[in-house]
Amino acid sequence: MAKKGFIGSFFKALIVAVVVFFIVFFFAPEMSQKYLGTSYKHDKTKVDVAVQDSVSDLMSKAKDAVSKELSDPAVQKQLVSLAKQTGTAFQNQVKDLAEKAADMTAEQKAKLEKTLSDPKRWIP
Repeated sequence: MAKKGFIGSFFKALIVAVVVFFIVFFFAPEMSQKYLGTSYKHDKTKVDVAVQDSVSDLMSKAKDAVSKELSDPAVQKQLVSLAKQTGTAFQNQVKDLAEKAADMTAEQKAKLEKTLSDPKRWIP
């Protein structure tokens, strides 16, 4: 009988592992997704929905945090003083940031324009 070395056994085990992986990957996609984290026919809609839910949840938390900070009287006073110092440049910057930060509806844009154009709003 021939002696089998370590290298021969290693390659046989490697070949068996690769064959088992491909069998599971292509012919048992549910098991592959569960144990390997990937599969030939994974459900993209589930992944897309999960990502979209996570992103929308994070965006709502971020909007809440920003709203909370902006409602603070100390922050409002700082914004008013900054608006007095810089004039229309501040208003333009706020418009640009607000449009970049979120998809605003036409109603929200009109409200922002009205608020920024009202000089009484910026004078304490």
